[in-house]
Amino acid sequence: MAKSLYIVIAAIALALIFVGAYYGSKTTAVLTPEDKIKENLIGMTLTYSNIAGQPLTFTITADDIKTIEKTTLDGNVAWKVRVGDALAWDIYFDESGEQIIKKEQLFVS
Repeated sequence: MAKSLYIVIAAIALALIFVGAYYGSKTTAVLTPEDKIKENLIGMTLTYSNIAGQPLTFTITADDIKTIEKTTLDGNVAWKVRVGDALAWDIYFDESGEQIIKKEQLFVS
């Protein structure tokens, strides 16, 4: 009797673990604005011109994202993101971190 009770308890525990793992994997994490910004920027290609006017491209990697700062732009809350080093841009996102509202190239080409 005691042995069968242990088997039933073990089976219930195992079932709960599997159900939790299945439904737990279905939930989505809430992304912060910083996470959304990184997700939007990584892999994005920026186009600029060299001194001869030829178009060149710069593809953003995770290492290219230098800072993400909360700021205001035109009286609205925004996120200012510094991208790149020698070739640098300030890219502004809305408060949610989902939409680019302004791009500033910080170098002369």
